[in-house]
Amino acid sequence: MIGQIFCLALILIASAASAADTSVPSDVASFETDMGTHYTTSAGYTLYVYDGDAKPLQSQCINECPVAWPPLEAPADAVANGDWQPFMRRDEVRQWAFRGRPVYKFAQDAQPRANQGDGVLGVWHIVVSLKPRPPGVTFRGTIKGRVAAEPTGKTLYTREDNVCAGKCLKTWRPFLAPWAAGDRGDWSVVTRADDGSKQWAWRGRWLYTYVEDNKAGNHNGDGIDGWRALLVQPTPPLPNWVTVHPSDLGPVFADQRGMTLYTISELKRTKAEATCNDACLDANWTPILADENAKPAGNWSIMDGPHGKQWAYRALPLYAFKHDKGPGSIEGDKFALGGGNTGWRAAIQATLIEEPL
Repeated sequence: MIGQIFCLALILIASAASAADTSVPSDVASFETDMGTHYTTSAGYTLYVYDGDAKPLQSQCINECPVAWPPLEAPADAVANGDWQPFMRRDEVRQWAFRGRPVYKFAQDAQPRANQGDGVLGVWHIVVSLKPRPPGVTFRGTIKGRVAAEPTGKTLYTREDNVCAGKCLKTWRPFLAPWAAGDRGDWSVVTRADDGSKQWAWRGRWLYTYVEDNKAGNHNGDGIDGWRALLVQPTPPLPNWVTVHPSDLGPVFADQRGMTLYTISELKRTKAEATCNDACLDANWTPILADENAKPAGNWSIMDGPHGKQWAYRALPLYAFKHDKGPGSIEGDKFALGGGNTGWRAAIQATLIEEPL
């Protein structure tokens, strides 16, 4: 993959945190989270960079690309401002760049709070400037939102009383710090009383990993005996009818009854390649239709479907599988999987790994 990858989930905070920032252009807004400074348009729409832009101040998003990814245009009199610099594209459109990387919008972001372009094709990422943190610490996307993880990808946890000794240490492992480590912003180094080892803490809360987290991004310990995953940015808001339910795939998005929601990327292609015709579709799938007064929220939008207004997640139409046996059932996952990985998939929060600019 060309260039550095940095993927962060975006949630718009309509508060004083999004007030004007003199270090950004007038047509760019910023707001703070526990991870750092996030940048949007002045109207609150997410901004992106593209891994294909390998050279500073040169855009490779040309021809049809700008239809989906419009450049963040800079006025004719724009001048460099901090990390922001205007440049002239080859189509003679002036565009803003952040730290040398051309900046774009995403046409499918239908409202503020949406970040449907985050992670598209693995090469489009949100614009953010991260706060200081220990070496190797990453922020991983989960269905709950972005959590902090130690270098191997294991989620970090805190407990309000900071107490974990004896038998507790068989289940919860301290996130140890090197002897020479020093404080970094919200992150500090504390000394354990039992063996004198150094351990990382976040805002005074000592950090641990959970032994039952078998995969990077797991957060199976969240909620056990007062332990909480270090959630540094919640997931974008969900419609009030959407829930999160456990399954064999991990947490999945579900309706109010706990029935799994599914997305389909290319319905016409799936019907052609996997021979799931209209009769097959009607026999197995129920489109998730939107009420007359329904409103989009975050990455959840409403689109025109063959049966009327239909809910979509990250611009993909949503369905329920008629043969799911109950809450948490995922019988429809990979149904009619055709060439190019078309087919139905259980709706999960994309797990992305970020790296700083």
